[in-house]
Amino acid sequence: MLSLTFFDEVTGELLEVGIWVLILLALSALSFSFQLFFIGVVITLLLMTLAFSRSLLENVLLLSIGTMIFYLPGKYYTFQVASSDQYWFPQLNFGLFESYGLNSADILSVWVMILSIGTLVFNWNLIITRFTSLGSGTQKAVVWGVASFVTWILYIFWAFLSANQISFNSVFSGMLLIQQLKMPVVFGSLFLLLVKHSSLPATLKHLVTAMIFFEVIIGLTQAVQITTITTQTNQQLPLEESMLIRRPTGTFFHSNQYAFVLLLLLLVSINTDNTSWRVPTLLLAVFGIVLSQSRVVWLLLVVWIGLEFWRWRWHGTPLFKEVLEWLVQRPRLSAYLAASVVAATIIVIPRLVGSIHFFSEFGGGTLRLQMLKEGLLVLQQAPLLGFGLGTNVYQMFKLFPDGYISFFPFAIHNAFLQNSIEVGVVGMLLFFLPVYFLLRQSSLFGPSFYSWFAAMSILGYYSFHPASGHFEYGFVGLVLMTCWLRLAYDKEIK
Repeated sequence: MLSLTFFDEVTGELLEVGIWVLILLALSALSFSFQLFFIGVVITLLLMTLAFSRSLLENVLLLSIGTMIFYLPGKYYTFQVASSDQYWFPQLNFGLFESYGLNSADILSVWVMILSIGTLVFNWNLIITRFTSLGSGTQKAVVWGVASFVTWILYIFWAFLSANQISFNSVFSGMLLIQQLKMPVVFGSLFLLLVKHSSLPATLKHLVTAMIFFEVIIGLTQAVQITTITTQTNQQLPLEESMLIRRPTGTFFHSNQYAFVLLLLLLVSINTDNTSWRVPTLLLAVFGIVLSQSRVVWLLLVVWIGLEFWRWRWHGTPLFKEVLEWLVQRPRLSAYLAASVVAATIIVIPRLVGSIHFFSEFGGGTLRLQMLKEGLLVLQQAPLLGFGLGTNVYQMFKLFPDGYISFFPFAIHNAFLQNSIEVGVVGMLLFFLPVYFLLRQSSLFGPSFYSWFAAMSILGYYSFHPASGHFEYGFVGLVLMTCWLRLAYDKEIK
């Protein structure tokens, strides 16, 4: 790790976070050129090796996690799923297209996978020795974590079978599957680093802080761009989606994914060791989630804050108290935050008022009910293997051309049903089983609360939104691994 003996703790952490922000900014600036981006990656890896690394696997893994926020750079092939005369949706008046290809994070994750296999082979005896030296409670947590990893590997094989045998475009489904590899790769490689070094990479928590800072700044920049074009676009949207402030997407495809990833990064930050940056990171992530105007993530956030207050009031848990003390010690900043909360009503109130139309004729509630009804009928056609990854929209146009898809040409807003249609009920169960394992081993009470809330957040979000594996699955793997590590650590110190 970077030597910072001449800095105090806070300054040292600030420097590391600043280094990662600069790295993300540099990669973002190069992201329009695949060649330039990878030149930047190579230079960054060399600098990381000289500065704060313990192994090549750690370097590539950290850089892979950092680049998961970038959809570009990459080379993509595009094909048409539906022509514009098959639906009415003014924002897509040139037809509906899908793209497939690999981006930088996908390529780096394959590199991480190769290095992880090598680490596993050459450190097998060390792994067995360290496992047998653990306490029984910790061993149980580790076994459940390994079971989660194996379950995800089985999901990958099952989805591959579906993509190869049934999908209308096996190359498209296969590429989506390769992109979803980030989930088990991040999960498994973090476990190997823990076995090899007995601790998580210290730089990981600073990388997570930098990613939150980076995304919130981008989101704020996008939100303040209230232009005539945005106003005209809002006039074409249902009343439920007409808002005063533009919804930011960060570096992601949609505002809901942006909010969900910020929530997952926030939970990773809380699960890692405490730092002087934990409270400002938390407040920054909350600010970004408010900007996103994602009602589901807002609800999860409100539930989390309420539970934190309850746990502090009745069980003396420290986080709520830590935030209050941090704010009391900074009265000027607290005044700015209070003003920001008042200003946030410009975002919150119109969004909540618009939600009155949730069950109107074209509201989100009515639409989701129709999605579920038609989706269940589609699932009956191939309940075992599904139709292949990414084929949800295609199958809806094929089987129900006059259904919801005729005016809202997007995937079903329920990941359980969407995944069942794409990889079958078996594939869907294999995907969500690790989340269920975590939920069973954690509790609303005690230190495992954050693991419990992480599992509930994943289940809650996917109950109302589709899964976009190439955007957020890597972060799902990251948060679940840190949760299992926290569970193992808590059992070890009892």
